Amino acid sequence: MATKLNGVQQGEVNCRKLSQYLRSLSETSGLLPSRGGRPNFAAIARAAGINRDVLYTNKKCSDLLSAFSVEDRARQLRAIDHARVGRSENEHGSKKERELAEKVLRLEAEIASLKHELSRYRVMESIAKRTGNLPS
Repeated sequence: MATKLNGVQQGEVNCRKLSQYLRSLSETSGLLPSRGGRPNFAAIARAAGINRDVLYTNKKCSDLLSAFSVEDRARQLRAIDHARVGRSENEHGSKKERELAEKVLRLEAEIASLKHELSRYRVMESIAKRTGNLPS
């Protein structure tokens, strides 16, 4: 007979599954499923073998996904940059332009992380309004 896991144990299992999925994506240079430029939580959860709600309510899973999403975006941009092989230094632009492009990339990653955090707070607000309690 299988032992029923408590909430903390199930959360750890979910984090392990998500971590394994993200590691396999990284090792195979796979891209994170996205929709409209943002991570597609339903596809990610399905591929990782976890419930989609976990990505909203489990902070550790949410943070894992957010960090990987930023890395994934940077990897995609590097791949695009490498695809531009053959262009001269003048076409690539000056050092200042490259620095600005890197700064834009960092800021976009920060914005994506903040948007993800905001969506988590909206879910918690919705739960609080519905039940009168915050999820733990």
